[in-house]
Amino acid sequence: MVHDSFALLHQPRRPWLDEGELRETFHRLVVQEHPDVAGGDGEAFTRLNAAFATLSNPLQRVRHLLELVAPVEPAVETVSIPDDLGELFPRIASAREALLKLATRRGAASTAVARALFAREEAALRADADATRAVLAGMIAAALEDVRAVDAVWPFPTALASLRELHGRLLFLSRWDELLREAALQSELG
Repeated sequence: MVHDSFALLHQPRRPWLDEGELRETFHRLVVQEHPDVAGGDGEAFTRLNAAFATLSNPLQRVRHLLELVAPVEPAVETVSIPDDLGELFPRIASAREALLKLATRRGAASTAVARALFAREEAALRADADATRAVLAGMIAAALEDVRAVDAVWPFPTALASLRELHGRLLFLSRWDELLREAALQSELG
């Protein structure tokens, strides 16, 4: 059975939550349940931290809400790339691959001078990756605004279908942004 982070933090089951109110409630409850104050083994404290981590992240919050209000068997749920994002994927894959190849080549360089020769190429690749991440950031922001719009009509029956679609969209956008960020970091360290 799925625990209910909304109930644990005294929040309504909605796709959008007021961050300030969530944080304030969390802090108040954490103080009450902290092992040094409440005694005990800290299990309630740990559950509160996990619930806050879930609800403070929009993607995790939407996923958790969907698990609570309309669970789907994992084998049945298939998330495919939304049609309008399909054209973006090759750009992301190309930028990521170029950064990782650069990291490998630069890591194989035997001297600091040889590694420094990659600086211009790295700057160009990082600029491309940063531009792609900026596009992703704009799309994530737009998807979050759509979540807010769904919240305005929640729990209207069509809102659930819209929320599922938005969850899939946010899932891909967030993952792609993470992959590019990690590749840029590896190229920097490699």
